[in-house]
Amino acid sequence: MKTYLPVKLPVRKILVAIFLLFISICKAQTPQSYTAIDGTLYNLYKWEGNKVMLLSSSSTLDQTTMTNWLQKMDETYNYYALCTGKEPSFWPPTYINNKSTIAQVPSTCGAGCGYLGFTGIEMQTTYFNNTYNFILGNNQYDQEVFYEFGRNFWFYSPQLAYKSNDPIVTGYAVFMRFMSMEYIGVNGAPFNGSLPFTDFQTQIKALLNTYLNNTSLNWNNTLGVGQGVPNNWGATDLFASFCFYLKENYGGQNWVQNVWRYAGLRPDAATTQDAVDNFIVASSQAANSNLSDLFTSWRWPVSTKAVSELNAIFNPLPVKIVSFTGKSLQCNYNVLEWKTADESNNKGCEVQRSKDRTSFEKVGFVFAKNNNANIQQYNFEDKVGVSGNYFYRLKQIDIDGNYVYSVTIKIESACEGATVINVYPNPVKQLLHIDGIRTNSNTIKLVGSLGNTLAVWRNKNEASIDLSRYPSGIYFLIINENTVFRVLKE
Repeated sequence: MKTYLPVKLPVRKILVAIFLLFISICKAQTPQSYTAIDGTLYNLYKWEGNKVMLLSSSSTLDQTTMTNWLQKMDETYNYYALCTGKEPSFWPPTYINNKSTIAQVPSTCGAGCGYLGFTGIEMQTTYFNNTYNFILGNNQYDQEVFYEFGRNFWFYSPQLAYKSNDPIVTGYAVFMRFMSMEYIGVNGAPFNGSLPFTDFQTQIKALLNTYLNNTSLNWNNTLGVGQGVPNNWGATDLFASFCFYLKENYGGQNWVQNVWRYAGLRPDAATTQDAVDNFIVASSQAANSNLSDLFTSWRWPVSTKAVSELNAIFNPLPVKIVSFTGKSLQCNYNVLEWKTADESNNKGCEVQRSKDRTSFEKVGFVFAKNNNANIQQYNFEDKVGVSGNYFYRLKQIDIDGNYVYSVTIKIESACEGATVINVYPNPVKQLLHIDGIRTNSNTIKLVGSLGNTLAVWRNKNEASIDLSRYPSGIYFLIINENTVFRVLKE
């Protein structure tokens, strides 16, 4: 019997190895039906990770390579979730077994295609195979799929997208492609199969300096019209270059992991300028620094509203405007009244007037009475000469030169006195009562501390509003556009 033992032992090992290999291959060969973006039904083979499922047309791909690819896709998914605080909405055809799919298809909307804000990525067969082969042969990862994750994890069109020629939606994916690859620690494959990945990234980073060195370039003739640096990469790449600078100079990955969360908290943009402001403010919050001067040096349009908000965040003035009201008297005089509290180091208020609510001019200055915590009342009379609509705001300045703007009020100059309006109780827990408004002709707006409109009531029949559903904090009540009250909700 002993003469057979040396022969039988290796045979057993070989058989066991073959069996285990067979089991691993069979596991990867599980078929999965998939409905593509264009509606075509495919029978593919699934390779499952924790968050991601790869779907290939071949059942004989290398198991180790697919395992490594899946691991990096899971890590990429988790990184985007970390940066945004969200996950894509689940789209049933692309969300299988609680996993977002990356599917190999003969054709799709580009080299790759990802649903905006939803699960699901498709890769043309050529690019799917290129990615697989780069991992198998060189342990390098093509950038395409990392970019497409930026489509899945895009949630910020209401706050950041420009109203025309928008470069931000795609620019986000361009930038976050680099950030995700850096964070999970993969080597990038040559861009488009030829440009070394490090050279590719260096070229994108260098766009900012090229832009700044050409003094004829500014936001208006580049990002604002969807154009990049002439004879160079496009507008989306230029936006990524700005983001690179912010990341490298204002907190590294910490900036990246906070800026989009702050962007998601911004109010919806009614105009492109609002979208620009939202990005500037969110970038500053993520950097924990007022970046309005930096963006101005970059020749971006930074509105006075954004400057005021950033000053309030990073250089809060030591005074509170409790109320700001206005009324028309004797046809051609407008009288402004405001109250302050908790004054400290307050120089005073510059009164500004506008006819179009956009271009303001200084019409006077009212010095602070004294510095204490008592309520102080101020007034200013503006002789306008003719009837019409006038808009006013206060530029509140402290003794160090820091300033912040109040909300804007509207006065319709007419030949009659104005009714005195009062709100109470203030602070309020539930019902806020309003005296002095016409119940059949009024507009009441509730605004948050960041300027975001929370509710609007028109022709309200009852002179009270219920604030019980709003959290504690500071709010502004704007009545008929010409009377503003600061309300403390307890």
